Amino acid sequence: MQSQINPHFLCNTFDSIKGIAALHHEPEIRSMANDLSIFFRYSIRPGERVPLKDELDAVDRNIRIQKVRFGDRFTVRYQIAEDTKNM
Repeated sequence: MQSQINPHFLCNTFDSIKGIAALHHEPEIRSMANDLSIFFRYSIRPGERVPLKDELDAVDRNIRIQKVRFGDRFTVRYQIAEDTKNM
């Protein structure tokens, strides 16, 4: 039961942070909380196959979160054939 409560609690907390950030006109905080919320929900999904585009979306969200911490100290480039993204 504890493992079910913690993810639910964290997702609700991220959503609350997003709401507070929007109320106070803090788009960077709202965006980061949104990315973290979606990334967290994605990471706790049951072990199922997902399309590459969903995995890339999770990677992009993680990169945006890391950019807040590290700024321009790193860059990321993708070389992915378009026809593979739905696989």
